[in-house]
Amino acid sequence: VSAQNEADTFSRKVFSQNDKLSGLYRKFKRTLSSVGHGGMSLFVESLRTVWVGGADTTTVGAAKTTSVGGQYSILTGAGFQVSSATKYSVNARTVDISATKSLHLNVGECRFSMDKDGTVTIKGKQINIVTESETNLETGGKTKIESFEDTAIRGAKIKLN
Repeated sequence: VSAQNEADTFSRKVFSQNDKLSGLYRKFKRTLSSVGHGGMSLFVESLRTVWVGGADTTTVGAAKTTSVGGQYSILTGAGFQVSSATKYSVNARTVDISATKSLHLNVGECRFSMDKDGTVTIKGKQINIVTESETNLETGGKTKIESFEDTAIRGAKIKLN
């Protein structure tokens, strides 16, 4: 009889702890799913991993800041797109942009293109090249300058071969 009483007491304690844990889980779940009236903080002292089996969407009603103390990487199996209604800026000591096939920069009717075969195309209504000192144009092949309007070449001294 004594062993039966101990087993019953133990079972009641286990069920009581289980009820407490279930209550805490329900409260935690409610807190996470109804954070609409205040703030929420999540503190993870070590590693945090989030796995989503399908799509994942985050909507932020105001500003969002992400601060990373080390390397920050994004890997995508398909395309990657960033859109901004007003301004997009990058501020870094060095910015490297690499493309294996082509790179295109477009602003209105202007276009700057680079292709993997070495072709660089600058297209615009008016193109200005301004330097503070010397401008060099070197070509390993033919150079062709063609204009359908009057062409002006000005300099203190112009040398032609």
